[in-house]
Amino acid sequence: MIKVKEDARWCVDSLSSCEPDGNFGEFPIRDEIAPGESGHGYVLRMAVANYLGGLPAVKKMLRKSRFSVLENVDANQISRWFGADPEKLNLALGATGTGKHASNFEFCGHVIGRSYFVNRMYPRVCALCLAQAPYCRSHWELSLFTVCHLHGVTLMDSCPWCGHHLSWNRPTVTTCKCGGNLASAPKTCDSTGFEDVISKWIAMKMNPLDEVSGGDASKKIEGLLLESKLMRLLKPLTLGGGMQLVYALGTAERSDASASYVSHRKRSSILSARDMLFQADVMVGKLMTSQHVDFRKSSLSVVVNLLAETAKSSSDSADRSLAHSLIYVLLRQGGRSSWKSRHPQLSQYELF
Repeated sequence: MIKVKEDARWCVDSLSSCEPDGNFGEFPIRDEIAPGESGHGYVLRMAVANYLGGLPAVKKMLRKSRFSVLENVDANQISRWFGADPEKLNLALGATGTGKHASNFEFCGHVIGRSYFVNRMYPRVCALCLAQAPYCRSHWELSLFTVCHLHGVTLMDSCPWCGHHLSWNRPTVTTCKCGGNLASAPKTCDSTGFEDVISKWIAMKMNPLDEVSGGDASKKIEGLLLESKLMRLLKPLTLGGGMQLVYALGTAERSDASASYVSHRKRSSILSARDMLFQADVMVGKLMTSQHVDFRKSSLSVVVNLLAETAKSSSDSADRSLAHSLIYVLLRQGGRSSWKSRHPQLSQYELF
């Protein structure tokens, strides 16, 4: 073990002095990325296995800041170091950085509308999943995924031992910076049925062959579909289209002048996502019952822009149709927007 550690340290020193496009070596401990494993989680796992001191060391070798995110452009170099299949790592890392055109955002092979649909900076974990297999799952990184679809418990986005937000710059996959063992954390609170079915829908979109699609889970989803207005709309959509819809409807509810929504800064990412889901469900209820909504005019354009992106760029007919319908319904409420379309008659209002 000492020899391996010395070899790894030698590799770090050698690689740190290389130019970004130079010849990179291989670390002594190599492994393939696991099915459904997070790209960041894989790099953290391999950095720890090779005694590199965690993700910051790998980012430094890639000439990146410790606060930056890894993306698919880094996949080839990381694959040479740690042995993962470049294509699989490329998909797992995705293209979700900031300051790019929306059409460039991808995650695990899915096109998504906005970079903030993926929670890169403040990771979440399920303690029960980590105890079963110590690696991070990709779906934990999706902003609206708040509940473990296998264990039915709310994900942790802060350490139960020290109370600080979890970070990718931690000692190991299962260890917080305070030294607390995340895999042995006390059981978190059970989820609500509404959040549970949303997470199951996301998990099935991420991996249709996952165990979540088994008989019992599918029956549970079908049952909850009858209760959740939002899920009736989400069911036929793509992952990206569904997330765009939730954020548009949730933002619309926040834009209702008669609503008593209060913004909170520095909130838990789990709580923020939970608020967005429930607000989206409330707005669907208002629209389906033809309730008038007094939108703040300055906020409505944000909602319409989210829907317009889906209507314009999505290749999925269900995504486009529903986006057109919602734009028509929202603008009928009396709001104003600068959005222009080649479709003057967005005539699917009968869906509601």
